[in-house]
Amino acid sequence: MRSRSALAHRFATVLLVCSGLIGCERRRSDSPRVSESPSEVATPTPPSFTELRAEKPTRLTHIGAAPQPYEHEPPPEGVAEVTYRSGELDLKAWYAAPENHGESFPAVVYFHSGHAFGRSDFDEARVFLDAGFAVMTPMLRGENGNPGNFELFWGEFDDAVASVNWLAKQPEVDADNIYTFGHSIGGGLSALLSLADPEVPVRHGGSCGGYYPSSVFTEWADTSPFDVSDTTECELRTLAANVNSMRRDHHAYIGVADPLASTFKQGYSTHLHRELVLGDHFTSLGPSMFDYARRIHREAFGDSRKLPRHLQPVRWKHPDRVATASVIDDAQPPELWNVKDDPYPLVIEHYPGEVRCPVMIIDASRSESRGDVAFPYGFEPIAKLTEHPNQSTHLGSPLWIDLRMMMATGGHGSARFEVLQRNNYGFSNDSYHGLFHWPATGEVIREPPGGGRLAVGHVYDVSPGQRYVVAFSDQKELLVWETDTKTLVGRSPLPLLSGLDGEYLAVAELGFSPDGAEFAAVLGQPGKMRLMNWHWISGAITANFPVNTAWSSSRPARRQHRRQLQFLENGQGWLSEFGRIIVDRDSGERRGSLFFGADLYTNSTPRLLAGNRLMSVFLQDKSSLYHHLIATIQLPLDRE
Repeated sequence: MRSRSALAHRFATVLLVCSGLIGCERRRSDSPRVSESPSEVATPTPPSFTELRAEKPTRLTHIGAAPQPYEHEPPPEGVAEVTYRSGELDLKAWYAAPENHGESFPAVVYFHSGHAFGRSDFDEARVFLDAGFAVMTPMLRGENGNPGNFELFWGEFDDAVASVNWLAKQPEVDADNIYTFGHSIGGGLSALLSLADPEVPVRHGGSCGGYYPSSVFTEWADTSPFDVSDTTECELRTLAANVNSMRRDHHAYIGVADPLASTFKQGYSTHLHRELVLGDHFTSLGPSMFDYARRIHREAFGDSRKLPRHLQPVRWKHPDRVATASVIDDAQPPELWNVKDDPYPLVIEHYPGEVRCPVMIIDASRSESRGDVAFPYGFEPIAKLTEHPNQSTHLGSPLWIDLRMMMATGGHGSARFEVLQRNNYGFSNDSYHGLFHWPATGEVIREPPGGGRLAVGHVYDVSPGQRYVVAFSDQKELLVWETDTKTLVGRSPLPLLSGLDGEYLAVAELGFSPDGAEFAAVLGQPGKMRLMNWHWISGAITANFPVNTAWSSSRPARRQHRRQLQFLENGQGWLSEFGRIIVDRDSGERRGSLFFGADLYTNSTPRLLAGNRLMSVFLQDKSSLYHHLIATIQLPLDRE
């Protein structure tokens, strides 16, 4: 017998396929992360959702139970099956609360996906119970043997309101802190509750994959129990068509590979908060629920109660002490060094948890454009850097998310990342050199400011706070410019490189530590490559090791976006060679290598996250463009 979760997955998949959203050609002009406010226009107060529904009662064309099979399952230990009343109907729900020590708890009503409830739905909602919330998971009319008819968001909306009211009356529940969340169909219900009258005790709600357009019912005609040709009937069943009547905030999460993402921009309200996460309709649920649980935990508990460990962020661990003494005997100070601290401006965090998001990806490095273009299944762009102004494109208007920015960040275990290292490179077919885009202006820089020539590789890097640009000249000097003025503020000769043959100097990799305290580079000549580290404020060389890497026997790779030398946490060392080699900080020896296995292949540089986790774009099947994954893995730190 198939499990209930498998049936739910299949049913939800059928709904998505039947909706016509998969393979949708609709294009979006900007990111759904943040709604754009329209021009201020004086408008009359819109009618309430209750008034709209009263003006147009539904007319069911089919009478009967919900269309999804279910299994009779007893609640697990610590969970009670309860009854709540919705109109004339007595409906079932499961309910659990943290152990009571004479205190009241905030609470969450979790609305399941599909049209039948099972134990797996309560297991999903445990994230809220673990975070200290009482949790209710209602079964709706016509489901799981409940009385009433399946009405698809009409009578079920009344049930949702009734479940919240029942929860508010429980003596151990803090009625001022009740939240709702739902997935898929359940997300649609949670979204509708943002339209409920003010006296309904919901502080705000969240949903994952539940922000449906009203057009979806036309494609669900076979399962819809009403006349789908009646536009009003359809519109009164979705939040997207009624955002003007919102009475409280709603956080609508959507996976970038969810077919529903194509309609995610519909509707504007100051109460509506769109949140884009990595994943499809199903794999986006975990990151969405974890993010919402952390959000409401802060609101309900403040600092009085800690999140459970699996919900706590892992913060980047900076070294307790950064080396400042030069390792060079009789070292001379830099000729010019007027630099200041320039750390990444935000706390670098990463929430543990696997990220696996399928995408189709196009490497645009051989064309006159900047960076990668990525698509989820269905051909909706999820990542693209700026088009070359003279280059025509058949891609339409893409959604602007830079995959490499996401990979070079800390933050949530999802697509909701802050930028840690910006990629400022573009590429050109007619030149060996990459095209560097100056951070402050976006101007293409073909030669260094002030003239001169750079070392072979033509590699720049930008400090975490975007205040400085660094590069190496062909005269074996480290150069630093201020981004706002292009003024040279640092010049430091490299005496250790004086023994190289002739003037040839190749730079393979550059990188700053995320706190901006240190800077490192792999540079030299084939067979004579070195990894050198600088204390940023003083300009002192604090590490100098010969390295046996791929750069030792060949010229540095052309692709600039792969040249990020990355710092491990807590001063443990560096990640070199396209993110493949772990170099020990104390000895300079190879500490480990990354092998991704036969089932995962990547030609992108993995990016280091807090907790020494890596994120990259992996190709599972080298013969197909359609089998890429954006995924996270744990960095192995065992010695070889």
